[in-house]
Amino acid sequence: MSIEPVFLKAIPLLRGFSSTEQRELARMLELVPVEAGVRFIEQGSTSGGFYFVLDGQVRIARQLPSGHEFTLARMGKGHVLGFLTMVDGQPRSANVIAETKAALAHLPAARFQELISSPKPMAVRFQRLLAREMIRTLRRANQRFTRAATLPLEDFMSPEHFGDE
Repeated sequence: MSIEPVFLKAIPLLRGFSSTEQRELARMLELVPVEAGVRFIEQGSTSGGFYFVLDGQVRIARQLPSGHEFTLARMGKGHVLGFLTMVDGQPRSANVIAETKAALAHLPAARFQELISSPKPMAVRFQRLLAREMIRTLRRANQRFTRAATLPLEDFMSPEHFGDE
């Protein structure tokens, strides 16, 4: 199912795109409806692609060796998911589960690779915006870790200290 370019205007990562570029990117995307409770990114997997949350809420959770799942963040409309594996080829670091019925725009891995290796102006803009998103994500993770590291040991692993801001 294709994506209407108007949905891409609500995604902060794509705010620097012109209407023409949004239409071009929309042609590369697939609409993926996801029911509440469905895990659509699997920790340890290297398959899939890159996702934009168009509607709904998702939960990012890390499976611990004990089998317990630890919630790292909750994300909603406008957030991007799955870019680390697409960039470095390493296994996914967490599961992503739809907490509510959600609508996702999926950029398959092959198309993602085209975008990050293309010299076309739209692709170069995407590369720059993605680099900014990666840096922003790293800075937020550093802030959360620093905040958590100042807590008493018994509070250190509490999910509210790692959640998305």
